[in-house]
Amino acid sequence: LIASRLRVVPTDSEFITVFAVALEKSSIVLAAMQLFAEISAPGCLAQSLLGWSEQTCLAWHRIFRRYTYLFVGIIFFAILTGELTDRVKWDALHRLIFTVLQLVLCWVFWKVFDPHSGPLAGSWQEKPTHWLSRYKTLWQWSSATLPIVLALLALVGYMYTAVELTKRFAESLALCVALYLAVALGERLIGQFSARLVALLTQRGNSGKPPHHEPSDLTGVAEASIHSPDLGVDVHSLSQRVHRLVLAGAIVIVAWGLWEIWRDVAPALSFLDRIVLWQHATQPVPSGDKSSEQTVTTLVMQSVTAADLLIALLIGILTIIASRNIPAVIELVLLQRLRVDSGVRYAFAALARYVLFLIGIVVVARKLGVSWNNVQWLAAAVTVGLGFGLQEIFANFVSGLILLFERPIRVGDLVTIGQTTGTVMQIRTRATTIRDFDGKDLVIPNKQLITGEVVNWTLSDKITRLTFVVGVEYGTEPERVQDVLLQVAKNHPLVLSDPAPAVLFDGFGSWDLRFKLFVHVAALEHRLQTINELNAAIARAFAEAGIMMAFPTYVVNLRDSHGKFGTSAERFLNHDTRGDAS
Repeated sequence: LIASRLRVVPTDSEFITVFAVALEKSSIVLAAMQLFAEISAPGCLAQSLLGWSEQTCLAWHRIFRRYTYLFVGIIFFAILTGELTDRVKWDALHRLIFTVLQLVLCWVFWKVFDPHSGPLAGSWQEKPTHWLSRYKTLWQWSSATLPIVLALLALVGYMYTAVELTKRFAESLALCVALYLAVALGERLIGQFSARLVALLTQRGNSGKPPHHEPSDLTGVAEASIHSPDLGVDVHSLSQRVHRLVLAGAIVIVAWGLWEIWRDVAPALSFLDRIVLWQHATQPVPSGDKSSEQTVTTLVMQSVTAADLLIALLIGILTIIASRNIPAVIELVLLQRLRVDSGVRYAFAALARYVLFLIGIVVVARKLGVSWNNVQWLAAAVTVGLGFGLQEIFANFVSGLILLFERPIRVGDLVTIGQTTGTVMQIRTRATTIRDFDGKDLVIPNKQLITGEVVNWTLSDKITRLTFVVGVEYGTEPERVQDVLLQVAKNHPLVLSDPAPAVLFDGFGSWDLRFKLFVHVAALEHRLQTINELNAAIARAFAEAGIMMAFPTYVVNLRDSHGKFGTSAERFLNHDTRGDAS
Protein backbone atom coordinates (compact mmCIF):
# COMPACT_ATOMS: atom_id res chain seq x y z
CA LEU A 1 0.00 0.00 0.00
CA ILE A 2 2.81 2.41 0.90
CA ALA A 3 4.66 1.53 -2.31
CA SER A 4 1.59 2.18 -4.46
CA ARG A 5 1.07 5.54 -2.76
CA LEU A 6 4.70 6.54 -3.30
CA ARG A 7 4.60 5.59 -6.99
CA VAL A 8 1.65 7.88 -7.75
CA VAL A 9 3.16 10.86 -5.92
CA PRO A 10 4.70 13.26 -8.47
CA THR A 11 8.37 13.74 -7.59
CA ASP A 12 11.71 14.33 -9.27
CA SER A 13 13.62 12.35 -6.67
CA GLU A 14 15.08 9.15 -8.09
CA PHE A 15 15.56 7.76 -4.62
CA ILE A 16 11.84 7.92 -3.79
CA THR A 17 10.90 6.22 -7.06
CA VAL A 18 13.46 3.45 -6.57
CA PHE A 19 12.44 3.15 -2.92
CA ALA A 20 8.83 2.55 -3.98
CA VAL A 21 9.91 -0.11 -6.51
CA ALA A 22 12.08 -1.91 -3.94
CA LEU A 23 9.33 -1.72 -1.34
CA GLU A 24 6.76 -3.13 -3.77
CA LYS A 25 8.93 -6.08 -4.88
CA SER A 26 10.08 -6.95 -1.37
CA SER A 27 6.50 -6.79 -0.09
CA ILE A 28 5.53 -9.44 -2.67
CA VAL A 29 8.33 -11.68 -1.38
CA LEU A 30 7.22 -11.00 2.20
CA ALA A 31 3.60 -11.92 1.41
CA ALA A 32 4.67 -15.15 -0.30
CA MET A 33 6.91 -16.22 2.59
CA GLN A 34 4.26 -15.39 5.20
CA LEU A 35 1.74 -17.38 3.17
CA PHE A 36 4.06 -20.39 3.17
CA ALA A 37 4.63 -19.93 6.89
CA GLU A 38 0.90 -20.09 7.53
CA ILE A 39 0.44 -23.04 5.18
CA SER A 40 3.19 -25.01 6.90
CA ALA A 41 2.00 -24.29 10.44
CA PRO A 42 1.19 -27.51 12.38
CA GLY A 43 -2.46 -28.42 11.97
CA CYS A 44 -2.98 -26.08 9.01
CA LEU A 45 -3.33 -26.54 5.27
CA ALA A 46 -0.12 -28.46 4.58
CA GLN A 47 -0.89 -31.11 7.17
CA SER A 48 -4.61 -31.50 6.48
CA LEU A 49 -4.69 -31.06 2.71
CA LEU A 50 -1.20 -31.91 1.45
CA GLY A 51 -0.62 -34.79 3.86
CA TRP A 52 2.60 -33.47 5.42
CA SER A 53 3.63 -34.90 8.76
CA GLU A 54 3.58 -32.72 11.86
CA GLN A 55 7.38 -32.85 12.10
CA THR A 56 7.78 -31.66 8.50
CA CYS A 57 5.29 -28.84 8.98
CA LEU A 58 7.02 -27.73 12.18
CA ALA A 59 10.43 -27.70 10.48
CA TRP A 60 9.21 -25.62 7.53
CA HIS A 61 7.30 -23.24 9.80
CA ARG A 62 10.38 -22.71 11.96
CA ILE A 63 12.55 -21.86 8.95
CA PHE A 64 10.05 -19.36 7.52
CA ARG A 65 9.50 -17.69 10.88
CA ARG A 66 13.22 -17.47 11.57
CA TYR A 67 14.53 -16.14 8.23
CA THR A 68 11.59 -14.33 6.60
CA TYR A 69 12.23 -10.79 7.83
CA LEU A 70 16.01 -11.09 7.49
CA PHE A 71 15.67 -12.37 3.94
CA VAL A 72 13.09 -9.73 2.93
CA GLY A 73 15.19 -6.92 4.44
CA ILE A 74 18.27 -7.96 2.50
CA ILE A 75 16.24 -8.24 -0.72
CA PHE A 76 14.84 -4.75 -0.16
CA PHE A 77 18.28 -3.17 0.14
CA ALA A 78 19.65 -5.24 -2.74
CA ILE A 79 16.86 -4.01 -5.05
CA LEU A 80 17.21 -0.46 -3.77
CA THR A 81 20.96 -0.27 -4.41
CA GLY A 82 20.70 -2.11 -7.71
CA GLU A 83 18.02 0.17 -9.24
CA LEU A 84 19.86 3.44 -8.56
CA THR A 85 21.57 4.84 -11.66
CA ASP A 86 24.63 6.21 -9.88
CA ARG A 87 26.64 3.01 -10.19
CA VAL A 88 29.90 4.54 -8.97
CA LYS A 89 28.33 5.57 -5.68
CA TRP A 90 26.18 2.53 -4.99
CA ASP A 91 27.97 -0.33 -6.78
CA ALA A 92 30.19 -1.38 -3.87
CA LEU A 93 27.28 -1.38 -1.41
CA HIS A 94 25.09 -3.29 -3.87
CA ARG A 95 27.82 -5.89 -4.37
CA LEU A 96 28.22 -6.29 -0.59
CA ILE A 97 24.47 -6.67 0.03
CA PHE A 98 24.19 -9.16 -2.82
CA THR A 99 27.03 -11.21 -1.30
CA VAL A 100 25.32 -11.17 2.10
CA LEU A 101 22.09 -12.33 0.43
CA GLN A 102 23.88 -15.28 -1.17
CA LEU A 103 25.48 -16.24 2.15
CA VAL A 104 22.06 -16.22 3.83
CA LEU A 105 20.69 -18.38 1.01
CA CYS A 106 23.63 -20.76 1.42
CA TRP A 107 22.86 -21.19 5.10
CA VAL A 108 19.11 -21.60 4.52
CA PHE A 109 19.62 -24.20 1.78
CA TRP A 110 22.04 -26.09 4.00
CA LYS A 111 19.41 -26.25 6.76
CA VAL A 112 16.58 -27.14 4.37
CA PHE A 113 18.44 -30.05 2.74
CA ASP A 114 19.91 -31.34 6.00
CA PRO A 115 19.26 -35.12 5.84
CA HIS A 116 18.96 -35.39 9.64
CA SER A 117 17.04 -32.34 10.92
CA GLY A 118 15.82 -30.54 7.80
CA PRO A 119 12.21 -30.31 6.60
CA LEU A 120 12.91 -32.90 3.90
CA ALA A 121 14.43 -35.44 6.30
CA GLY A 122 11.06 -37.04 7.04
CA SER A 123 10.29 -37.60 3.34
CA TRP A 124 13.73 -39.07 2.72
CA GLN A 125 13.38 -41.43 5.66
CA GLU A 126 9.94 -42.60 4.51
CA LYS A 127 11.26 -43.39 0.99
CA PRO A 128 14.92 -44.36 1.43
CA THR A 129 15.09 -46.17 -1.94
CA HIS A 130 13.84 -43.20 -3.98
CA TRP A 131 16.46 -41.65 -6.25
CA LEU A 132 16.06 -38.27 -4.52
CA SER A 133 16.71 -39.90 -1.15
CA ARG A 134 19.78 -41.79 -2.34
CA TYR A 135 21.52 -38.54 -3.34
CA LYS A 136 20.38 -36.38 -0.42
CA THR A 137 23.97 -35.43 0.49
CA LEU A 138 24.61 -34.31 -3.08
CA TRP A 139 21.48 -32.11 -3.00
CA GLN A 140 22.60 -30.49 0.24
CA TRP A 141 26.08 -29.63 -1.00
CA SER A 142 24.87 -28.54 -4.46
CA SER A 143 22.19 -26.22 -3.09
CA ALA A 144 24.63 -24.67 -0.63
CA THR A 145 27.40 -24.29 -3.22
CA LEU A 146 25.29 -22.50 -5.83
CA PRO A 147 24.87 -19.24 -3.81
CA ILE A 148 28.60 -19.26 -3.06
CA VAL A 149 29.38 -19.47 -6.78
CA LEU A 150 27.02 -16.58 -7.51
CA ALA A 151 28.60 -14.50 -4.74
CA LEU A 152 32.08 -15.17 -6.16
CA LEU A 153 30.90 -14.10 -9.61
CA ALA A 154 29.68 -10.82 -8.13
CA LEU A 155 32.91 -10.23 -6.24
CA VAL A 156 35.17 -10.80 -9.26
CA GLY A 157 33.23 -8.32 -11.39
CA TYR A 158 30.45 -10.32 -13.10
CA MET A 159 27.73 -8.57 -11.18
CA TYR A 160 25.17 -8.43 -13.98
CA THR A 161 25.61 -12.15 -14.75
CA ALA A 162 25.26 -13.07 -11.08
CA VAL A 163 22.07 -11.00 -10.70
CA GLU A 164 20.47 -12.42 -13.86
CA LEU A 165 21.31 -15.98 -12.87
CA THR A 166 19.86 -15.35 -9.41
CA LYS A 167 16.62 -14.10 -10.97
CA ARG A 168 16.39 -17.13 -13.25
CA PHE A 169 17.05 -19.55 -10.39
CA ALA A 170 14.43 -17.79 -8.26
CA GLU A 171 11.85 -17.98 -11.06
CA SER A 172 12.65 -21.66 -11.65
CA LEU A 173 12.32 -22.40 -7.94
CA ALA A 174 9.00 -20.54 -7.76
CA LEU A 175 7.72 -22.49 -10.78
CA CYS A 176 8.70 -25.85 -9.29
CA VAL A 177 7.21 -25.01 -5.88
CA ALA A 178 3.95 -23.80 -7.42
CA LEU A 179 3.64 -26.94 -9.53
CA TYR A 180 4.50 -29.14 -6.55
CA LEU A 181 1.68 -27.57 -4.55
CA ALA A 182 -0.67 -27.88 -7.52
CA VAL A 183 0.19 -31.57 -8.05
CA ALA A 184 -0.10 -32.31 -4.33
CA LEU A 185 -3.47 -30.58 -4.22
CA GLY A 186 -4.56 -32.45 -7.35
CA GLU A 187 -3.58 -35.81 -5.85
CA ARG A 188 -5.48 -34.93 -2.71
CA LEU A 189 -8.57 -34.08 -4.75
CA ILE A 190 -8.17 -37.32 -6.72
CA GLY A 191 -8.10 -39.23 -3.45
CA GLN A 192 -11.25 -37.47 -2.26
CA PHE A 193 -13.01 -38.12 -5.57
CA SER A 194 -12.00 -41.78 -5.40
CA ALA A 195 -13.24 -42.13 -1.82
CA ARG A 196 -16.56 -40.51 -2.71
CA LEU A 197 -16.84 -42.72 -5.77
CA VAL A 198 -16.24 -45.88 -3.74
CA ALA A 199 -18.88 -44.77 -1.23
CA LEU A 200 -21.29 -43.93 -4.06
CA LEU A 201 -20.80 -47.28 -5.78
CA THR A 202 -21.16 -49.10 -2.47
CA GLN A 203 -24.40 -47.26 -1.77
CA ARG A 204 -25.74 -48.03 -5.25
CA GLY A 205 -24.74 -51.66 -4.89
CA ASN A 206 -26.39 -51.98 -1.49
CA SER A 207 -29.55 -50.27 -2.71
CA GLY A 208 -29.81 -52.76 -5.57
CA LYS A 209 -29.51 -55.83 -3.34
CA PRO A 210 -32.66 -57.47 -1.97
CA PRO A 211 -33.14 -57.27 1.80
CA HIS A 212 -32.61 -60.18 4.19
CA HIS A 213 -30.83 -62.39 1.69
CA GLU A 214 -27.78 -64.50 2.26
CA PRO A 215 -25.86 -64.99 -1.00
CA SER A 216 -25.06 -68.51 -2.08
CA ASP A 217 -21.80 -69.84 -3.44
CA LEU A 218 -22.87 -69.10 -7.00
CA THR A 219 -23.22 -65.36 -6.43
CA GLY A 220 -19.59 -64.66 -7.20
CA VAL A 221 -19.68 -66.91 -10.25
CA ALA A 222 -22.69 -65.11 -11.62
CA GLU A 223 -21.26 -61.65 -11.03
CA ALA A 224 -17.90 -62.55 -12.53
CA SER A 225 -19.29 -64.25 -15.59
CA ILE A 226 -22.23 -62.04 -16.48
CA HIS A 227 -21.62 -58.56 -15.13
CA SER A 228 -18.71 -56.80 -13.49
CA PRO A 229 -19.29 -55.86 -9.85
CA ASP A 230 -19.62 -52.31 -8.60
CA LEU A 231 -21.11 -51.08 -11.89
CA GLY A 232 -18.01 -52.21 -13.79
CA VAL A 233 -15.80 -49.44 -12.39
CA ASP A 234 -12.19 -49.96 -11.38
CA VAL A 235 -11.69 -46.96 -9.10
CA HIS A 236 -8.03 -47.73 -8.47
CA SER A 237 -7.30 -47.86 -12.20
CA LEU A 238 -9.11 -44.56 -12.76
CA SER A 239 -7.14 -42.90 -9.96
CA GLN A 240 -3.85 -44.18 -11.36
CA ARG A 241 -4.66 -42.89 -14.84
CA VAL A 242 -5.66 -39.47 -13.53
CA HIS A 243 -2.48 -39.37 -11.43
CA ARG A 244 -0.36 -40.15 -14.50
CA LEU A 245 -2.12 -37.40 -16.43
CA VAL A 246 -1.53 -34.82 -13.69
CA LEU A 247 2.11 -35.84 -13.38
CA ALA A 248 2.66 -35.72 -17.15
CA GLY A 249 1.01 -32.32 -17.36
CA ALA A 250 3.21 -31.01 -14.56
CA ILE A 251 6.35 -32.30 -16.30
CA VAL A 252 5.35 -30.64 -19.57
CA ILE A 253 4.59 -27.35 -17.82
CA VAL A 254 7.92 -27.47 -15.98
CA ALA A 255 9.78 -28.15 -19.22
CA TRP A 256 7.97 -25.33 -21.02
CA GLY A 257 8.43 -22.92 -18.10
CA LEU A 258 12.15 -23.64 -17.75
CA TRP A 259 12.51 -23.19 -21.50
CA GLU A 260 10.89 -19.76 -21.35
CA ILE A 261 12.93 -18.76 -18.29
CA TRP A 262 16.35 -19.83 -19.53
CA ARG A 263 16.14 -19.48 -23.31
CA ASP A 264 17.44 -15.87 -23.21
CA VAL A 265 20.30 -16.80 -20.89
CA ALA A 266 21.52 -20.12 -22.28
CA PRO A 267 22.85 -19.70 -25.84
CA ALA A 268 22.37 -23.41 -26.55
CA LEU A 269 18.62 -23.07 -26.08
CA SER A 270 18.22 -19.94 -28.19
CA PHE A 271 20.44 -21.52 -30.84
CA LEU A 272 17.59 -23.90 -31.71
CA ASP A 273 15.56 -20.96 -33.02
CA ARG A 274 18.25 -20.29 -35.63
CA ILE A 275 18.26 -23.81 -37.07
CA VAL A 276 15.85 -23.66 -40.03
CA LEU A 277 14.61 -27.09 -41.06
CA TRP A 278 12.24 -26.08 -43.87
CA GLN A 279 10.00 -23.26 -44.99
CA HIS A 280 6.34 -23.18 -45.90
CA ALA A 281 4.09 -20.65 -47.57
CA THR A 282 1.41 -18.97 -45.49
CA GLN A 283 -1.74 -17.12 -46.59
CA PRO A 284 -1.17 -14.96 -49.72
CA VAL A 285 -1.07 -11.22 -49.01
CA PRO A 286 -2.23 -8.62 -51.60
CA SER A 287 0.25 -5.79 -52.19
CA GLY A 288 -2.13 -3.08 -53.49
CA ASP A 289 -3.45 -0.59 -50.93
CA LYS A 290 -5.94 1.20 -53.20
CA SER A 291 -8.46 -0.03 -55.68
CA SER A 292 -6.73 1.88 -58.50
CA GLU A 293 -3.43 0.17 -57.86
CA GLN A 294 -2.55 -3.16 -59.36
CA THR A 295 -2.84 -5.90 -56.76
CA VAL A 296 -0.09 -8.47 -56.74
CA THR A 297 -0.51 -11.51 -54.51
CA THR A 298 2.67 -12.58 -52.78
CA LEU A 299 3.33 -15.64 -50.67
CA VAL A 300 4.77 -15.15 -47.21
CA MET A 301 7.38 -17.78 -46.35
CA GLN A 302 7.59 -18.90 -42.74
CA SER A 303 10.44 -20.97 -41.34
CA VAL A 304 10.11 -24.08 -39.19
CA THR A 305 13.02 -24.29 -36.76
CA ALA A 306 14.42 -27.01 -34.55
CA ALA A 307 12.68 -25.35 -31.61
CA ASP A 308 9.33 -25.73 -33.40
CA LEU A 309 10.09 -29.40 -34.03
CA LEU A 310 10.92 -29.93 -30.35
CA ILE A 311 7.72 -28.18 -29.26
CA ALA A 312 5.69 -30.26 -31.74
CA LEU A 313 7.27 -33.41 -30.33
CA LEU A 314 6.30 -32.36 -26.80
CA ILE A 315 2.75 -31.59 -27.95
CA GLY A 316 2.54 -35.00 -29.61
CA ILE A 317 3.71 -36.77 -26.46
CA LEU A 318 1.24 -34.76 -24.37
CA THR A 319 -1.54 -35.62 -26.84
CA ILE A 320 -0.84 -39.34 -26.52
CA ILE A 321 -0.78 -39.12 -22.73
CA ALA A 322 -3.93 -36.99 -22.64
CA SER A 323 -5.87 -39.21 -25.06
CA ARG A 324 -5.11 -42.20 -22.86
CA ASN A 325 -5.81 -40.65 -19.47
CA ILE A 326 -8.19 -37.68 -19.83
CA PRO A 327 -11.14 -40.05 -20.46
CA ALA A 328 -10.46 -41.34 -16.95
CA VAL A 329 -10.92 -37.79 -15.62
CA ILE A 330 -14.18 -37.43 -17.53
CA GLU A 331 -15.38 -40.80 -16.28
CA LEU A 332 -14.42 -40.01 -12.70
CA VAL A 333 -16.21 -36.64 -12.72
CA LEU A 334 -19.19 -37.98 -14.68
CA LEU A 335 -19.76 -40.70 -12.13
CA GLN A 336 -19.84 -38.09 -9.37
CA ARG A 337 -22.57 -36.05 -11.10
CA LEU A 338 -24.72 -38.49 -13.04
CA ARG A 339 -25.94 -42.00 -12.48
CA VAL A 340 -25.05 -43.52 -15.82
CA ASP A 341 -24.29 -47.06 -16.84
CA SER A 342 -20.99 -48.38 -18.07
CA GLY A 343 -22.00 -48.10 -21.73
CA VAL A 344 -22.56 -44.34 -21.52
CA ARG A 345 -19.31 -43.87 -19.63
CA TYR A 346 -17.39 -45.88 -22.21
CA ALA A 347 -18.96 -43.95 -25.10
CA PHE A 348 -18.02 -40.61 -23.53
CA ALA A 349 -14.48 -41.82 -22.87
CA ALA A 350 -14.00 -43.17 -26.40
CA LEU A 351 -15.33 -40.03 -28.07
CA ALA A 352 -13.17 -37.84 -25.83
CA ARG A 353 -10.14 -39.93 -26.80
CA TYR A 354 -10.85 -39.49 -30.51
CA VAL A 355 -11.45 -35.73 -30.18
CA LEU A 356 -8.27 -35.17 -28.18
CA PHE A 357 -6.21 -37.20 -30.63
CA LEU A 358 -7.63 -35.25 -33.57
CA ILE A 359 -6.96 -31.89 -31.87
CA GLY A 360 -3.39 -32.96 -31.11
CA ILE A 361 -2.77 -33.94 -34.74
CA VAL A 362 -4.09 -30.57 -35.95
CA VAL A 363 -1.95 -28.60 -33.47
CA VAL A 364 1.20 -30.57 -34.31
CA ALA A 365 0.55 -30.14 -38.03
CA ARG A 366 0.09 -26.38 -37.66
CA LYS A 367 3.27 -26.15 -35.60
CA LEU A 368 5.20 -27.94 -38.35
CA GLY A 369 3.70 -25.75 -41.06
CA VAL A 370 1.38 -28.38 -42.49
CA SER A 371 -2.01 -26.90 -43.40
CA TRP A 372 -5.03 -28.36 -45.12
CA ASN A 373 -4.25 -26.43 -48.31
CA ASN A 374 -0.92 -28.26 -48.55
CA VAL A 375 -2.18 -31.79 -48.04
CA GLN A 376 -5.76 -31.79 -49.29
CA TRP A 377 -4.85 -33.35 -52.65
CA LEU A 378 -2.70 -35.95 -50.90
CA ALA A 379 -5.45 -36.66 -48.38
CA ALA A 380 -7.96 -37.13 -51.19
CA ALA A 381 -5.69 -39.57 -53.02
CA VAL A 382 -4.84 -41.47 -49.87
CA THR A 383 -8.51 -41.65 -48.88
CA VAL A 384 -9.50 -43.10 -52.25
CA GLY A 385 -6.64 -45.59 -52.20
CA LEU A 386 -7.31 -46.70 -48.67
CA GLY A 387 -11.03 -46.84 -49.37
CA PHE A 388 -10.46 -49.50 -52.02
CA GLY A 389 -7.53 -51.29 -50.44
CA LEU A 390 -8.68 -51.25 -46.82
CA GLN A 391 -12.42 -51.03 -47.23
CA GLU A 392 -13.07 -53.66 -44.56
CA ILE A 393 -11.00 -51.74 -42.01
CA PHE A 394 -12.80 -48.51 -42.86
CA ALA A 395 -16.14 -50.29 -42.68
CA ASN A 396 -15.25 -51.59 -39.23
CA PHE A 397 -14.13 -48.11 -38.14
CA VAL A 398 -17.38 -46.49 -39.29
CA SER A 399 -19.33 -49.33 -37.70
CA GLY A 400 -17.48 -48.67 -34.44
CA LEU A 401 -18.58 -45.03 -34.55
CA ILE A 402 -22.16 -46.15 -35.20
CA LEU A 403 -21.97 -48.46 -32.19
CA LEU A 404 -20.78 -45.58 -30.00
CA PHE A 405 -23.45 -43.14 -31.20
CA GLU A 406 -26.52 -45.35 -31.71
CA ARG A 407 -25.52 -47.74 -28.91
CA PRO A 408 -27.32 -50.90 -30.08
CA ILE A 409 -24.85 -52.68 -27.82
CA ARG A 410 -22.96 -51.14 -24.91
CA VAL A 411 -20.09 -52.09 -22.68
CA GLY A 412 -21.52 -54.38 -20.01
CA ASP A 413 -24.42 -55.68 -22.12
CA LEU A 414 -25.09 -59.40 -22.33
CA VAL A 415 -25.36 -60.35 -26.01
CA THR A 416 -25.72 -63.49 -28.08
CA ILE A 417 -24.00 -63.64 -31.45
CA GLY A 418 -24.34 -66.93 -33.26
CA GLN A 419 -23.48 -69.65 -30.75
CA THR A 420 -21.64 -67.29 -28.37
CA THR A 421 -23.22 -65.55 -25.38
CA GLY A 422 -21.17 -63.19 -23.28
CA THR A 423 -20.57 -59.70 -21.92
CA VAL A 424 -19.35 -56.81 -24.07
CA MET A 425 -15.99 -55.78 -22.61
CA GLN A 426 -14.58 -53.26 -25.13
CA ILE A 427 -15.70 -51.42 -28.25
CA ARG A 428 -12.61 -50.42 -30.22
CA THR A 429 -12.22 -48.71 -33.57
CA ARG A 430 -11.94 -52.01 -35.47
CA ALA A 431 -13.46 -54.76 -33.34
CA THR A 432 -15.48 -55.46 -30.22
CA THR A 433 -14.40 -57.84 -27.47
CA ILE A 434 -16.99 -60.18 -25.93
CA ARG A 435 -16.16 -62.40 -22.96
CA ASP A 436 -18.21 -65.57 -22.57
CA PHE A 437 -19.07 -67.36 -19.32
CA ASP A 438 -15.92 -69.49 -19.54
CA GLY A 439 -13.71 -66.39 -19.53
CA LYS A 440 -12.75 -66.65 -23.21
CA ASP A 441 -12.56 -63.41 -25.21
CA LEU A 442 -14.18 -63.35 -28.64
CA VAL A 443 -13.03 -60.53 -30.96
CA ILE A 444 -15.78 -59.66 -33.46
CA PRO A 445 -15.40 -57.07 -36.26
CA ASN A 446 -17.69 -54.10 -35.76
CA LYS A 447 -19.20 -54.52 -39.22
CA GLN A 448 -20.61 -57.90 -38.23
CA LEU A 449 -22.38 -56.32 -35.24
CA ILE A 450 -24.05 -53.73 -37.50
CA THR A 451 -25.01 -55.94 -40.44
CA GLY A 452 -25.61 -59.23 -38.61
CA GLU A 453 -28.19 -60.41 -36.10
CA VAL A 454 -27.37 -59.72 -32.46
CA VAL A 455 -29.48 -60.61 -29.44
CA ASN A 456 -29.02 -57.98 -26.73
CA TRP A 457 -30.40 -59.22 -23.45
CA THR A 458 -30.05 -55.84 -21.70
CA LEU A 459 -30.72 -53.24 -24.39
CA SER A 460 -33.89 -51.72 -22.94
CA ASP A 461 -34.29 -53.57 -19.64
CA LYS A 462 -32.18 -55.87 -17.49
CA ILE A 463 -35.21 -57.79 -16.22
CA THR A 464 -35.19 -61.31 -17.66
CA ARG A 465 -37.52 -64.29 -17.36
CA LEU A 466 -36.63 -67.77 -16.14
CA THR A 467 -38.66 -70.86 -17.09
CA PHE A 468 -38.76 -74.05 -15.00
CA VAL A 469 -40.31 -77.18 -16.55
CA VAL A 470 -41.66 -79.75 -14.06
CA GLY A 471 -43.32 -83.11 -14.76
CA VAL A 472 -45.40 -84.94 -12.12
CA GLU A 473 -47.09 -88.33 -12.07
CA TYR A 474 -50.55 -88.90 -13.46
CA GLY A 475 -53.18 -88.74 -10.74
CA THR A 476 -51.66 -85.68 -9.04
CA GLU A 477 -54.04 -82.76 -8.46
CA PRO A 478 -53.01 -79.92 -10.83
CA GLU A 479 -54.23 -77.18 -8.45
CA ARG A 480 -52.02 -78.53 -5.70
CA VAL A 481 -48.93 -78.51 -7.95
CA GLN A 482 -49.66 -74.95 -9.03
CA ASP A 483 -50.05 -73.75 -5.44
CA VAL A 484 -46.76 -75.34 -4.39
CA LEU A 485 -44.84 -73.85 -7.33
CA LEU A 486 -46.28 -70.37 -6.79
CA GLN A 487 -45.50 -70.49 -3.07
CA VAL A 488 -41.89 -71.52 -3.76
CA ALA A 489 -41.46 -68.67 -6.27
CA LYS A 490 -42.98 -66.05 -3.97
CA ASN A 491 -40.76 -67.07 -1.06
CA HIS A 492 -37.54 -66.52 -3.03
CA PRO A 493 -36.05 -63.04 -2.39
CA LEU A 494 -34.64 -62.58 -5.90
CA VAL A 495 -37.91 -63.27 -7.70
CA LEU A 496 -39.75 -60.08 -8.64
CA SER A 497 -43.33 -59.54 -7.58
CA ASP A 498 -43.95 -57.39 -10.67
CA PRO A 499 -44.14 -59.14 -13.11
CA ALA A 500 -45.60 -61.74 -10.77
CA PRO A 501 -44.67 -65.43 -10.95
CA ALA A 502 -47.01 -67.58 -13.03
CA VAL A 503 -47.62 -71.31 -13.42
CA LEU A 504 -48.91 -72.88 -16.63
CA PHE A 505 -50.38 -76.38 -16.94
CA ASP A 506 -48.63 -77.01 -20.23
CA GLY A 507 -50.28 -80.33 -21.17
CA PHE A 508 -50.19 -84.09 -20.95
CA GLY A 509 -46.98 -85.88 -21.67
CA SER A 510 -46.37 -89.54 -22.41
CA TRP A 511 -45.86 -90.31 -18.74
CA ASP A 512 -46.36 -87.00 -16.86
CA LEU A 513 -48.44 -83.92 -16.28
CA ARG A 514 -46.27 -81.05 -17.47
CA PHE A 515 -46.14 -77.66 -15.69
CA LYS A 516 -44.10 -74.52 -16.40
CA LEU A 517 -43.12 -71.96 -13.76
CA PHE A 518 -42.28 -68.43 -15.02
CA VAL A 519 -40.40 -65.99 -12.78
CA HIS A 520 -38.55 -62.71 -13.41
CA VAL A 521 -35.28 -61.47 -11.91
CA ALA A 522 -34.04 -57.88 -11.80
CA ALA A 523 -30.45 -58.37 -12.95
CA LEU A 524 -28.47 -60.77 -15.04
CA GLU A 525 -26.12 -61.64 -12.20
CA HIS A 526 -29.11 -63.14 -10.34
CA ARG A 527 -29.95 -65.74 -13.01
CA LEU A 528 -27.56 -68.55 -12.06
CA GLN A 529 -28.19 -68.14 -8.36
CA THR A 530 -31.98 -68.08 -8.81
CA ILE A 531 -31.97 -71.17 -11.05
CA ASN A 532 -29.89 -73.08 -8.54
CA GLU A 533 -31.92 -72.10 -5.47
CA LEU A 534 -35.37 -72.44 -7.07
CA ASN A 535 -34.64 -75.94 -8.37
CA ALA A 536 -33.54 -77.00 -4.90
CA ALA A 537 -36.58 -75.35 -3.30
CA ILE A 538 -38.99 -77.07 -5.74
CA ALA A 539 -37.47 -80.46 -4.98
CA ARG A 540 -37.84 -79.90 -1.22
CA ALA A 541 -41.40 -78.56 -1.52
CA PHE A 542 -42.55 -81.51 -3.67
CA ALA A 543 -41.02 -83.98 -1.21
CA GLU A 544 -42.77 -82.31 1.72
CA ALA A 545 -46.12 -82.20 -0.15
CA GLY A 546 -45.86 -85.82 -1.28
CA ILE A 547 -45.83 -84.92 -4.97
CA MET A 548 -43.87 -87.41 -7.02
CA MET A 549 -41.84 -86.46 -10.03
CA ALA A 550 -42.71 -88.47 -13.15
CA PHE A 551 -40.20 -90.83 -14.69
CA PRO A 552 -40.31 -92.39 -18.15
CA THR A 553 -42.47 -95.57 -18.14
CA TYR A 554 -42.19 -98.20 -20.87
CA VAL A 555 -44.55 -101.22 -21.56
CA VAL A 556 -42.80 -104.22 -23.11
CA ASN A 557 -44.98 -106.73 -25.06
CA LEU A 558 -43.40 -110.12 -25.83
CA ARG A 559 -44.62 -112.31 -28.72
CA ASP A 560 -43.62 -115.85 -29.54
CA SER A 561 -42.53 -117.05 -32.95
CA HIS A 562 -46.18 -117.47 -33.96
CA GLY A 563 -47.02 -113.88 -33.10
CA LYS A 564 -49.03 -114.78 -29.98
CA PHE A 565 -48.72 -113.41 -26.49
CA GLY A 566 -47.96 -115.83 -23.64
CA THR A 567 -47.31 -119.58 -24.38
CA SER A 568 -43.66 -119.97 -25.33
CA ALA A 569 -42.84 -116.43 -24.29
CA GLU A 570 -44.26 -117.09 -20.82
CA ARG A 571 -42.41 -120.42 -20.67
CA PHE A 572 -39.22 -118.61 -21.65
CA LEU A 573 -39.69 -116.04 -18.91
CA ASN A 574 -40.61 -118.71 -16.37
CA HIS A 575 -37.60 -120.79 -17.40
CA ASP A 576 -35.37 -117.72 -17.16
CA THR A 577 -36.79 -116.93 -13.75
CA ARG A 578 -36.26 -120.50 -12.50
CA GLY A 579 -32.77 -120.43 -13.88
CA ASP A 580 -32.01 -117.24 -11.99
CA ALA A 581 -33.54 -118.68 -8.83
CA SER A 582 -31.45 -121.82 -9.05
